[in-house]
Amino acid sequence: PYTTLFRSARHCVETGLCFALLEDARSAVEEFKPDLMVCAPAVGELPPMFREAAASGGPKKFVVRAGVPMEGAPWPEFAPIWLDHKSSPVTIAAAAGEAVAFAEVPLTSSDTAITLRAKHGDAAAKLLADIVGTDGAPKAAAPTAGSQEAPGAAAPPQIDLSWDEATVDRYVRAHNLPPHDA
Repeated sequence: PYTTLFRSARHCVETGLCFALLEDARSAVEEFKPDLMVCAPAVGELPPMFREAAASGGPKKFVVRAGVPMEGAPWPEFAPIWLDHKSSPVTIAAAAGEAVAFAEVPLTSSDTAITLRAKHGDAAAKLLADIVGTDGAPKAAAPTAGSQEAPGAAAPPQIDLSWDEATVDRYVRAHNLPPHDA
C-alpha cells in the first residue's frame, strides 16, 4: 500500500500536478485510482470530494483534524498553546465523520504553533500508517475530556498590556507560525 501511495505522489509531481492543493482532484483520482485519500484542512469546510460518501470499490477517505478550534484563532494550533493545555488532539475520521483513530500529542512550555503543527503531522502520519497497516481503521480511543474544544473562549486579537509575562509568552508562541510575523 505504501508503494502505491508514494508512486502516485511521485507521478503527480512528475506530471506537474500539485499533490497537496488540487483544485479539481476528481480527474486525478480517476486517473491514479488511489486506495486511500487524506485531507488535512486547517480550518473550514472539506473539499466537495470529501463531503461525498465513498463509492463502493473507490478510495477510502480520511480527514485529519488536529488542535482545538477556537473562535477568532488564526489556526488550530493556537488554542492548545494559548489555553495552556498539556496536550493537543489529533483525530483521523472517515469521510462520513466518525473518528477511527485518535492521539494526544504532549505540549511543552517551549512549543510554538509551528512546532505543534510538526507534532500533529508526525502523530497523524503514525495513525495513518496504522490504518494502512491493518488494512482498515482501528477504533478511536476516547478523547480526554476537554481536549477537543475551547468552550466559550475566543482568541484575543492582540496582546493586552495588563497581561503577565507568562501570558504574553503563550500568546506569542501560539502566533509563531512562520512566515506569520508574531
